[in-house]
Formats: sequence, C-alpha cells, structure tokens
Amino acid sequence: MVQLVAFSQSGAVQHELDTPDRPIELNFQYLNLSDPFSSRSPYSFKFPMPISKVNSKFFSFFYNANVADGTFNALTKTDCSLYVDGIVVMEGVLQMHSVSPKGFEVSILEQVADVFEFIKDLTWPQLFTTEAGTLDTDLDHALTWDNVTDSWVTTNDITTGAVGAGTIVYPLSDSAQQTGAQNFSNFGFFYGQQGAVTSLIGYGMDDESLSVLNCKPAIRIAYLVRYIFERAGYALRSSFLDSADAQKMYMFLATEIPKTKGRIAYGCMAGLTTAYTIQTFQASLFAHITFTQESVSPFYDPDGLITGGNFVAPFDGDFTFNTRFVVSSLAVVALPFDFTVKIAINGVTPASANTAIQAQATTGLTYGETHIVDNSWIAIPLSAGDTLTVHVAATNTENPVTINLTGADTATYFKLVEFDTSAYFVDVSENFPEVSVGDWLKAIVERFNLVMISDPATPKVIEMETWNDWWSAGTANKDWTEIVDQDSIKIESTAKFQKKRYEFSDAAGEDAQNLWWQETHGWIKGRYTYLNENDFVTGVLKSSDVFQRLPLRGVFDSIFEADANNTIVPNVLLPMFWAQDDEWGGHKKEWVSCKPILAYYNGLQDIGTATQTFQFGGVDYTTYPYFSEFNEVGVSLTTKCLAWGYDYPSNFNSPFVSGGITSGITLRYAFYEYWSKMYNEILSPESRIMTCKVNLNYTELYDLKFNDNLYLDGCYWRVLNIDNFQVGGNGLAKATLLKVIAKPLGRESSNCNARPSSFNTDGTVNFVSNSTGAPVSVTEPCCTLHGYVWDNDNSQCFAITSGGGSGSGGGSVGAGHDGTLGGAGGGGGNGGGGVGSDTSVKSIGASPPSPYVSFPLSKINTFQQGSIIGANIKTNLYHTTTGATPSKAQTLVGLTDWIIPLDSIVYVKISAVAVEVSGSAATIGETVTQNVQATVANTRTGAREQTAARDVGTTTVIAENKDAGASATISVDAYQARAGSTSSFSLTCTGATNINMIWFIDMELTTLQIGEDSSLLTRPIVYNLDPNIVEYGNLTPNTIMDWNLPLV
Repeated sequence: MVQLVAFSQSGAVQHELDTPDRPIELNFQYLNLSDPFSSRSPYSFKFPMPISKVNSKFFSFFYNANVADGTFNALTKTDCSLYVDGIVVMEGVLQMHSVSPKGFEVSILEQVADVFEFIKDLTWPQLFTTEAGTLDTDLDHALTWDNVTDSWVTTNDITTGAVGAGTIVYPLSDSAQQTGAQNFSNFGFFYGQQGAVTSLIGYGMDDESLSVLNCKPAIRIAYLVRYIFERAGYALRSSFLDSADAQKMYMFLATEIPKTKGRIAYGCMAGLTTAYTIQTFQASLFAHITFTQESVSPFYDPDGLITGGNFVAPFDGDFTFNTRFVVSSLAVVALPFDFTVKIAINGVTPASANTAIQAQATTGLTYGETHIVDNSWIAIPLSAGDTLTVHVAATNTENPVTINLTGADTATYFKLVEFDTSAYFVDVSENFPEVSVGDWLKAIVERFNLVMISDPATPKVIEMETWNDWWSAGTANKDWTEIVDQDSIKIESTAKFQKKRYEFSDAAGEDAQNLWWQETHGWIKGRYTYLNENDFVTGVLKSSDVFQRLPLRGVFDSIFEADANNTIVPNVLLPMFWAQDDEWGGHKKEWVSCKPILAYYNGLQDIGTATQTFQFGGVDYTTYPYFSEFNEVGVSLTTKCLAWGYDYPSNFNSPFVSGGITSGITLRYAFYEYWSKMYNEILSPESRIMTCKVNLNYTELYDLKFNDNLYLDGCYWRVLNIDNFQVGGNGLAKATLLKVIAKPLGRESSNCNARPSSFNTDGTVNFVSNSTGAPVSVTEPCCTLHGYVWDNDNSQCFAITSGGGSGSGGGSVGAGHDGTLGGAGGGGGNGGGGVGSDTSVKSIGASPPSPYVSFPLSKINTFQQGSIIGANIKTNLYHTTTGATPSKAQTLVGLTDWIIPLDSIVYVKISAVAVEVSGSAATIGETVTQNVQATVANTRTGAREQTAARDVGTTTVIAENKDAGASATISVDAYQARAGSTSSFSLTCTGATNINMIWFIDMELTTLQIGEDSSLLTRPIVYNLDPNIVEYGNLTPNTIMDWNLPLV
C-alpha cells in the first residue's frame, strides 16, 4: 500500500493524499562522477495525482482560477513523506507544478535538494529576512573599539542577539585608508623609529591613526552554514563543523566595499515585569528601578541596549531619554506627596551643573489617585559602555506608593528617544558578498568535499561530513548477490566520466600581493591542477571561484615597506587590501575591492617584542588577532592550509610560517586533504563501474546507506545512484556501483610510487614509498608531480629555492616584491617554487642582480641600454638645526646616508627651504631658499684597484633667495671608511648661532654606472689576497664561475 502524507503548509495538520494508480518512480544519487563538484540528492520524476475530493481540497482547488478557498500556496514548501506498507521510502518536499484534466502534476524533492532549491538564488539580505518580513538583526553590533577588541577573545559574544561566543571576530586589516589624525593617509600600516629619535612613529597600530569605522568583521563559517540550513527548515549534524579546525574558520565580510555598512540604533523602550511599592519607611529614599520587560508589546530592544534592566551606551554620543511612571496610592490620609526621578551614570549622580538629570520632581500628587509622572527629553552625553540607572523617591510618609506596570492606555517605561553620534551599528546582513547564498554554499561544499545525507529516521536532520570521513565510516557489509540480475551486469572503467584536467583555483585578487604573483608567475597563487594520465579523455572541469586567497603582510618600520625591509614587530602578519598607486614611486596605496576570503583565526598572538605595544580603544596590547590560511602558528608537515595546492609560501621567514623554527611547508593543502583520496580511487586504472538491475525491497531501500560495502561478483562495491525505483510497482531498479579500492591521501601516478614525507632546512624534500613507507630516492616525475622544483644538475627536489626569488635585502628581514617578509639579510619574498600542481615549473631560476640599492621614500626610474645603466631618483628630506652645528638631513623613516653603488657617479640636485622658528637670535619666519648641485663618485682606476669615494668638484649654489639677516647652507659630502669599503654620501645642513631652523628638501639623483664592457674592470679571480681587500669578479651575464677545476 502506497501512502503519500503531506503536511499543511502551516505544519500543523497531516493529510493523506490520494496516490496515482501507476508506480511513482524515484531516483537516488550520491555521487556524479562526471561532475564531482555537484551536489546530488534523491528526487522523484514528475507524476500525476488524481483530481479527487481529498486532493482538490488540499491543493485549494488550484484548477479553478475563480475559486479562492483554502490556504495552499504553490510557491510555499509542503513537507511530505512517502510510505509503502508503513515503511518510509522518501522524506522531502512536495512540489505542485501544474494541473490538467489528467491530474495534479507533482514531484518530491528529498531534504538536501530542498535546501539547495530554497537558497539557490537567495541573496544574503533575503536569507536574513524572516517569513514574517522582518530582518533578523541578531548578528548586528555596535562598531566600537570595545566590541572590536572583545571579539578577539572567542569566549566573548559581541552580537546583540547573543548568537554564540566567537561568531563575530574582527581582523586587524590594512586597507590603506585615511583613518585618523596622523597625516599618513594611503600609505598602509607601518610601525618603527624615526631616525635616531627613540620615540615611535606608526600608522594603523593605534586608534589615533586607525579609525574603528574602518574595521571590518569576519563571521564563523560553521555558524553561517548551520544558519542557512535552519532557515531552510533543517538542522545539521556534523562532526566536521563541530571540529576545532572548523570552529576556527571565518569569512571576511565587507571585502567588496570600502567601509562596513551600518545603520543607526533602533532604540529601545523597556518596562517593568513586576510592580514596585515604596513603603512609608522608605519615604524620601531613592530606590533603583530596573526595566526588564523588553519583548512584550509595546516594548522593544532589538539592539540589546538594556542589560540587567539598565541602559548601556553602545558607543560615544549624546543620548536623549524619556521616562514615564504610572504612580498610585491609597487615600488613607488626604495629604499631597512628591515623586522625584534621578538618573545616575555608572552609579554616580551627575554634578549639580546638570540638575535636570540629577533630580526631576513632580510635586503635590494626591493620595488615592493614579498619576502619570513624565520626565521628557533628558539629554545626557555618554561614552561607550557607560551604564545609566534610574532611581525614584517619594515623600510618602503616610501611605505606600506603587509604581504600576500599566495604567489607562499607557505604561511605565524607559525610552531612548534619539541620539547624536558618528558611530553606528553594523548591519551584518548588508556586508555579505554579492554572490548568492546557493553559490556560496556550493563553494564551501567544494572546498572541503562535503557530502550531505538525510536519514529517514530523522527527516528534519541532515548529516554533513567530508567525503573522506563519510566514505571511511561505511563499515556495514551487505551481500547483494541474490538481489542483482546477473544477466544485467555490465562492468567498465570510469573513463567515460573522466576529464583530462581538473582545475582547482580561487579567483584572481586585485590586491598588490596577489597581483604581483599573478603577473610574475602567470597563475593564481595556491591553485591545483590535476592532469589525468588517461590518454583517451578530453575536457576540463573547474571549481567555482567564489573566494580569493588571503593576502598577508608584515608591518614594516617604514611607509615604504619593501625598501626599508625591517620590522620591530616580527610576529605580526596582517591582511592587506590595497594596490600600489603610481604616486611616490608606487609606494602609495589605494584600497581595492576583494572577493570573499576564508581564513583560520589562530587567536591572539604576541607581536614579537617585549618593549613596544599597539594601542586600541585606549588600551595597550602586546598581542594581535592572527588570521592565516594555515590552521596553526608555525607551519609544519601536518599543518592544514586553505589553499588548493602548494606554491612557495608567502612570508616564509616570518616566525609564524617558518622563521627557521619549523619547516614552513605543509602537505595538507585543500586538494590533498579533502580531494586526493577520491580522485585516486575514481581515476585509478584499477577503478571499475558496474551497472546492473536490482530487486530492492522497501526495507532494503530504507536501510541502504551510500557508504555501505556491497558484496557482489567477488569484491565490494558502493552505490553511486539508483534510478527508476518503482513505488507501487514491480519493475527492477537500475543501480550504478563503484568498486571499493583503498587509496591513500596524496597524488598518485603511474610515473611515481612515492610521496613527500618531510622537508629539510636547505629546502629539499624527502620522499617515501607509497607501498612500503620506506625512504626512497626522489625522481623528477615525483618532484614535479607534487608541485616542487627539480634541480637537474644535482638531482634534487626543492620545495624552497635558496634565496626565495626576487626580494630586496640589506636588512634583518628582507621584503619580497609581493610585499611579504623575505629571508634574513636580503633573500626575498615569493620567488621560485612550483605551481602546486601537475603542470609545475620544472627548473630553478635565479633573479637578476641589481646594481643599485633600494632608495626608501623615493620615486625611481631606471634605464639600461647595453652597458649603460642609469637611474633617476627623487625623494624628500627634512631636518631641524640647532645653532651653527652641521648635521645631516633625513627622510621620514630616518635615512641619513645614501650608498653610492660600485663604479657609479651620482649627480645630486637639491631644492632646500630653511625657516627660523625659535632661538634667542632668531627672527621668526626669516627664510633661506637654495638650489644646489653636486656630484659624488665611487670608482676605480683599474680592475685590481680599490674603489674610492670622492666629491667631483665642490657643492655649488645655483640660486639663492633669503631674508637679509638669515643664514643657512647645505652641502653634499661623500665619505668612505677606507679604500674598497662601502661608499656613501649625505646632505649636511648648517644654520646660525642661537637660531633653530626647520628644513624641507627636494633631492633628485641622476646616476650612471660604468658597464661591464670596460676592459679595465674585468679580470680573473686571484686567491690569497689581502683579507682587507674586497674582490670583484665582474663576470658578464650568464657566465658561470667554476672553482678548483682540474688541471688540463
């Protein structure tokens, strides 16, 4: 007996509908081998239901357009259950498509399909709009430093709806925006010392230079996924989402807009839950009244402004309140009494200057009557976190006075009327990305290869686990030998389902770091490409590109981070959402829109210095919130990474990646961790597909799980799909089965039977056998298969190339061209490394040397034509002179000495302005302006000679304008500790006795280096020279220097 039981759309009443005479055909699909990224779920074909009295009433006579009798809505979900002989064969949603004389055409979607049907085109604001049409504001919160810093500890809950501790956390992100009083807008964060001055300068590391209004939240992924299913009407059961790693995963919000979208506070109106009586012995004593009724009409508090019955200011501002008390007493003694209201801030009554707040008395109230005591437009300036308490007193020495909950058409209440502030509440629903909810959830399912399974025993609960966990959890062994039609068995390879290439990639990023990688290497960082070894397949299958990679960057001690390449907070890595502007030689930044970003939150971490602090909200911090694509601090072999595949790690030499403490390389990228086992099994030459006809009864179907091991034809199989299962018929269903083969994590190949096992400090990779686990010698196919770099000359496999690619050195920590922390002493950022896929680069490249050092705070143009190598450099300096003592001018980051490159001449042009500002002999405002030129050099007279720094001529004043009594000079001076050592020059400023002057200087340098074609500067290397002499080989480009060659 077939029964279709449907619930009324209100969910209150069950209806058994009349079923058709013909069988209802169901399809059950678990995995589509042609598209492993897709989500599949059981469903029925469309089938007609008879136009019976029962059905017509249930569907509200839908066939008669002139009748409106009933509540059925074809656009609203209708829960249903399909039974055969009392056994549930499908739980889901009944959808009515059309009606004709043949009947009502309907279909059934199983629960998982119902979820995706519900959300597929849904926007995020629509998701957060309830069925009643109101907006769910539980995630909203005031954007204050208190909330931002509180969020960094995930046991705190900053949301107004108390949705759960740690649901919202604020990253400390660098958007290069103008944010505070300090005049360093659009330069990004920096933190360091100003020259020889011991005080620190910085930007973004305190609340004076970083406005809280530029902070943007991140939301916990596990919360969001559960919320989506709850809105669709289902609960999730998931050990994956409950895992410690999943609880650390967040998505950055508001990445596509310059600032977080907010709204004004909705206000509040709170009343009493119980009446309060002032006894006669309490006369003239103030009593604290708590307003704890916030939810029953007419009261409201959507933003949680009332805590414990008291108002708590969500942010700084001027607030205005009204209070109303419904007061009554018995008429025992006919004497008047007074009723007084006062308000205290943080337990302290305001000073007498604010008498309107201190006490507002209503006098001459009469016993035996009910009085409405209003105190209106009470204006109070408050700081974020201030608590407002309301106190009342009555001069009721004769009779008790009662404060009633309600009166005639009114009630006792406390009400926020208006406020004036620049702060606001974050409207979380408006800060989600433009992508639909359906596409977003599909991308999450893809990233972690999640399966979603419903259980007829718990129809409103969906199980969500990774494919690896679900597949390996299948331990039930069932013998299908007797229920399969042996003559129908067909076995084939999985080839017809395969593609030649499977591409796993995030979206391209427009920020400076991602752009650098994309333009330099030609691919999106962290991609993984699986190249199928099957010679007979074609086509490409690509993952969705909803997310982009998280760009992280160190905080340098200069606005011009890649030039200064030093940091005094070595542990700090912050998200960066800017691109380089053309101004200031590309050092100026501008905010860029980014796609959604996933990251692990690794909690508060030490900034890496015992002597300095950051300051936010007036509080000093020696820690900061650390977000990363890695799930732990210090990357090792077992660290999980959200990137699809391996590429040379950003910030490799940061203590939080490697820093010489850990390997800095992991195997557990997203493809390896969540997809490799599946691909090894379904694309293996050993893999087989069986199609057959099967005689499943209803009990067997009910008990079947897609990870059951089904014994058939001498081995075990698992169900991919069951088609054309007839409910109410006798036909055989068609089953598609996949042979069970045990494959490991990692990439397998016919050309490589080994996998990476560990990484060495020199960057090489060790491998072990897939078969035995024993160490094996690495081969080029194994090396490049895993995305590493093969050194053919030395037969070695490198995960990290020595030097790390192009980066500027010279400091304690180098800065790579992508803006990330590079190696100690000058080895770069993201150079070398493989693609992280089967199509990796297979050779080690070297970065070309540069004849010039980097000039901080400069706009640089370089030129090279053959052996002519030149550059034009423009920068600014400033200085303060005290008296007539000569001293050096400096840049904003404290640079006073400029290196003269080897075999180079530097022509210096200066425009200087000096102004008298103080001193006993000063005339305030008197000025000297000069145009000055000079030339310095660092050259040799021959290849065997040592370099010598010198002034070419003398500093020449081209033009000067000055007040009659003013005196100031500037000179360019080259110097060298000894012949052959480093040569430098500086600008020396000299003022006048007892006069303090400030200087601003424009400097332009034109440099020329003597090329390598000079016969005087090329010579062989000679051993055992004076140890104090620096030797220069000066080989031509691409020439190899060979040492200790055999004699011939």
